[in-house]
Amino acid sequence: MTDLFTYIIYLSILSFMVVSTYYLSGKKLKSERIYDPNKLNVLYLLVLIVLSFIVGFRFEVGVDWEGYVLDYLWLTSKSDFLYFDQYYELGYYTLVWLFGVLNLGYQGVFFTMAFLSWYFYFKSVPKHIIPLFVFFIFVDEYFFWGMNGLRQFAAMAMWVFSVKFIIDKNLKLFLLSIIGASLFHSSSLLLIPFYFIPYDKLYNQFYWIIIYGVSLITVFFFDLSAIYQNLDLLVLSLGDNIGAVERYARYAESGRLAAQETSLGLGFAFKLAINFLIIVLSKSWIKRRPEYKPYLVLFFIGAILFNIFYEFQLINRLAQYFLIFRPLVLAYIVHYFWVYKKDRIIGPSIGVLYLIIYLAAMFGNSNMCCPYQIAF
Repeated sequence: MTDLFTYIIYLSILSFMVVSTYYLSGKKLKSERIYDPNKLNVLYLLVLIVLSFIVGFRFEVGVDWEGYVLDYLWLTSKSDFLYFDQYYELGYYTLVWLFGVLNLGYQGVFFTMAFLSWYFYFKSVPKHIIPLFVFFIFVDEYFFWGMNGLRQFAAMAMWVFSVKFIIDKNLKLFLLSIIGASLFHSSSLLLIPFYFIPYDKLYNQFYWIIIYGVSLITVFFFDLSAIYQNLDLLVLSLGDNIGAVERYARYAESGRLAAQETSLGLGFAFKLAINFLIIVLSKSWIKRRPEYKPYLVLFFIGAILFNIFYEFQLINRLAQYFLIFRPLVLAYIVHYFWVYKKDRIIGPSIGVLYLIIYLAAMFGNSNMCCPYQIAF
């Protein structure tokens, strides 16, 4: 059972993030001649520092916490250690090497990674959307997930940021963002083709509902174990020739690539229902803001991948690059219905239900987020 201190910490940091970003969203500093809805002033950096401190100076929190700590100690223990002697991407390796040289400890690496990740999430949306975006990242368990998938969480942040360049049709900046993401997780290079997708032609609410319904039928009424086994064999085969796949081949060899038992509890059912609700509510919002179709299409891809491959770890990991748009799309939809539709039911109802899920995630020790302990 989660201790009271953990509940206080996680609820306090959520409240602090939402309230502070809401306050700052309409505040103009004296040093700012013109209010810019997209520019983060210095006070946002202070908010990021507080959050990064909570994440960076945690102790034994997160599934991969111990692994990252041991790797930090291993990588920084040898002065003659070379980049090609290890398997981390260049960006993360350089960060570890630098903090090792400066003797700043693994907490500094965790702090910097958290700051970098959340900075790009903040930069991905206008300031008035940040409070809702932050809220849904937290309650959708990506806050806990980010303390586990440290490198991919940063890559996902840069990927979310890069989509604005898809909207603006700026290939150079998009590629630059993806290359930056690949410095922390090489799998992000697989996202380059998504720049060229004709998003305007892909949104059709009626067909989406049918496709989503078929994917749900697949989840509950079909045995996909044979497909998972063949995917295991494919990963093993590719692992012999492709370095980026080699690390996942180890999971396939040990039988950990496909989950043995996945709980289809209330949390799982809630996420399925929320995904469907987004599809239903999206039509009027996207009609007002058609330029945001890439966000919606990418989310839909993630929802379908998750439904069909929720038990297959490798594809589920890749699906996170698309499911991360669920908090973003929810933020836009809730804001749209509250501000433009004057609806006072949809937003609060979703928020309350998600808060219950957030509390349940703490109680269930999601991603080994509990108990929260400070490193000193």
